[in-house]
Amino acid sequence: MNGIDPQSVLNKLLAFPRCVLKSEPTSIDFLSNLSRQHDRVKLYVKRDDCNDLGFGGNKVRQLEFYFGEAIEKKANTVLITGAVQSNFVRLTAAYAARLGMQCHIQLESRVSNPSETYKTSGNVLLNRLFGANLHYFSEGENEIEADSRLRILAGKLEAEGRAPYVIPLAPGHRPLGALGYVLAAYEIDQQIREKKLSINVIFVGSGSGSTHAGLLWGLRALGSKIKVIGVCVRRRKEMQSPRIRNRCREISTLLGVPIEIPDDDIILTDESFAPGYGVASSRVWKSIVVFAQQEALVLDPTYTGKTAAAFLNYLERAAPDDNVMFIHTGGTPGIFAYQSELENALEEQALDNWPDTALSSPAHDLAVAKKYSNIQQLHHYQDRTYADGGVCNIECGIVPIPKVYVNKVDYMTMNHPVGNVSQRPANNQPNCCHRLTALASKKPNTYGKQQYNDNIGDQEYRVGVEPWLRKQAESNALIED
Repeated sequence: MNGIDPQSVLNKLLAFPRCVLKSEPTSIDFLSNLSRQHDRVKLYVKRDDCNDLGFGGNKVRQLEFYFGEAIEKKANTVLITGAVQSNFVRLTAAYAARLGMQCHIQLESRVSNPSETYKTSGNVLLNRLFGANLHYFSEGENEIEADSRLRILAGKLEAEGRAPYVIPLAPGHRPLGALGYVLAAYEIDQQIREKKLSINVIFVGSGSGSTHAGLLWGLRALGSKIKVIGVCVRRRKEMQSPRIRNRCREISTLLGVPIEIPDDDIILTDESFAPGYGVASSRVWKSIVVFAQQEALVLDPTYTGKTAAAFLNYLERAAPDDNVMFIHTGGTPGIFAYQSELENALEEQALDNWPDTALSSPAHDLAVAKKYSNIQQLHHYQDRTYADGGVCNIECGIVPIPKVYVNKVDYMTMNHPVGNVSQRPANNQPNCCHRLTALASKKPNTYGKQQYNDNIGDQEYRVGVEPWLRKQAESNALIED
């Protein structure tokens, strides 16, 4: 023990004004499928994504302290700044809507060259749905200026007769939000005791630092020795470490409890941070797919997906009998802002799951075409000869032909009309146009088992294949030959 009375700390926490709009506690669930795959360890998830309000997430715990103070100060308008797809601002909008308060959100440009979907879907769409007023700040890495702009806006609103309350972003302010995760540490500790669990490692995303620092500080206030690993989602660990250290000291000052967190207790990894904030690597996307298909948990590529990637990597080197918990901090709506990236990840996953020799589905075909960098954009017309000597006499425009098929499938002759396949390749694989038509129109085919839909005619070809090809060309999915 550290000489600190946990009950006295709890009493100090509960003395702060709070506005609680969630059910308590969120569950700790056993990850049965992932645990089976890593039979040396037991894995758990803390479901803070299931907090009741506005699609839930970790910020619900933080906002109950901010809105508690806002109500105490008789505010009727709340202001916050954050990234375009920030979960914090989305939940602030939801909180304000629930309480009948006006909400002003400042969206910062932190991601380079975002898609239109990123700029309008996911959390942005929900902000509008919750009735928030949106403002924009062109910089993404200037927290001090972002807060300054909010204060200027708050001044204008006050001049109009509003009573504004600003939720700050930059360090140096009272860490009210972090108190939410000091309380969460108490909740987790009680659940562990009640369930008789022996969790010794916790993974949590580390961005603003309030969740990570609050959880770490709270567990140490309880005398818990659980290792807390913060996964960097906003900046490299060299920059994040002093932020967590300072946030822990600010918590001690705010609560008047002299707990010093040593430097070696601030454990951070930035292994899944690259290529940067709001942009995910292929390993992160694979981790998102794994969590969805193994445990039916939806993660996002900015926060929880990166935490999941580090979590899964840790399992490869975990000590025998480790009991590891993943804090699911929410962010679920964010996945919808990355639709094309998610579709690419699913196609990659399809390729990984099916052996190359099987060529077993249209999804596999598309995954192979995108995986291998040998796609040719072919204008094949009457008697245009393929690389393997096959000939197609159908004028079907721009068609991607992965060379991997030429290497692994003996196409032989391909003289055929689309609706009446007169000759099949030697190994019963479908020919070029037939394969593309099946792919574009989502026709069920079992390649290699002589189950084909041979009655695909010109009309279906025009409706199914040509739009698909145009879409691929527009997205630069095809490479000019």
